[in-house]
Amino acid sequence: MASMALVGGVPVAVAITGTHSFLLALTKDDTGRIPFSSASVVLLQETTKLLISIAFSLSSRTWSVSTSDWVYLVPSLCYALNNNAAILLQRHMDSATFQVLCNFKTVTTVLCFYLLLRRTFTPRKWLALLILFLSGTLNTVSGFQLHATEWNPASVFITPIGVVGMLLYCFNSGFASVYSEVIMKRNPEPFFVQSIKLYFGGAVINAVLAAISLHSPADFFTGFSDLTWAIILTQAINGIIYGYVIKHASNILRLFIVAVSMLLATATSAVVLGAHLSFPFLCSAAGVLAAIVLFNTAAGDPKQKPKHSKHNHRNTLSNPNAHHHSPPPSPTKTV
Repeated sequence: MASMALVGGVPVAVAITGTHSFLLALTKDDTGRIPFSSASVVLLQETTKLLISIAFSLSSRTWSVSTSDWVYLVPSLCYALNNNAAILLQRHMDSATFQVLCNFKTVTTVLCFYLLLRRTFTPRKWLALLILFLSGTLNTVSGFQLHATEWNPASVFITPIGVVGMLLYCFNSGFASVYSEVIMKRNPEPFFVQSIKLYFGGAVINAVLAAISLHSPADFFTGFSDLTWAIILTQAINGIIYGYVIKHASNILRLFIVAVSMLLATATSAVVLGAHLSFPFLCSAAGVLAAIVLFNTAAGDPKQKPKHSKHNHRNTLSNPNAHHHSPPPSPTKTV
């Protein structure tokens, strides 16, 4: 059942992530500014995810609340901080630099995956992940060629605060994703029951942040349009899908989904602008494809296989450590 949901959910996640930047661009006014409050949109996204989770968990009979549920507040707080930090950081660097450095979230996610889940990779898989990171960075740079006015070497800058902030931003993103995977896999509760606990904290935290950032309640829906609501709904659905991927597959699969989505975003922009796909983009697409094939066909490390295993299990993107049968360590032991 979980595998069927993944097969159906992954293409949807790719499509939503790949077209998100395009939808955001359509909402900009004549001055190039996004007219609505990001705090309002993030809060409504978290609330929508919470309502979806409640609706799908009504039939569950395994609902329970315990003092250990506080662990769900940790990733909620991390996500809330990053959503707001993404805006603040761009005051200390140009947008092009920010987009390029965001690719380091791939590196920090893999590092946290190794440290928190104690999962190891074969040299071939490390190579695949390195190719994925480099391909994502190349795709970001190739995207600037579609918007010549946004890419001006003379305007590139980053302050010392921006450097430190970007490091914290990337590590916080990787930690939040992998920590979510730890607690969701450790707990046998149904996915949507866990999602309620995760998104409830997110809704509360973002409600506080929205109240602080907005001048008055009347500003909450300022600048909203049909496209804004479409963004809220699609991003809420996307968040649910990514949570399901983390619960039943891994953050590694999520990284590959994001990489393919970014290629789709660049290709979509090229079609809309009537531009030709550049050579760097084609190299990036080839790199992502090579990384997928390389990672998915990499043989497992014989030294890590259980002695009773009689078959040579292949590691896949949805289960990068199929030969590893022990349950993930508890958050208290690994974090």
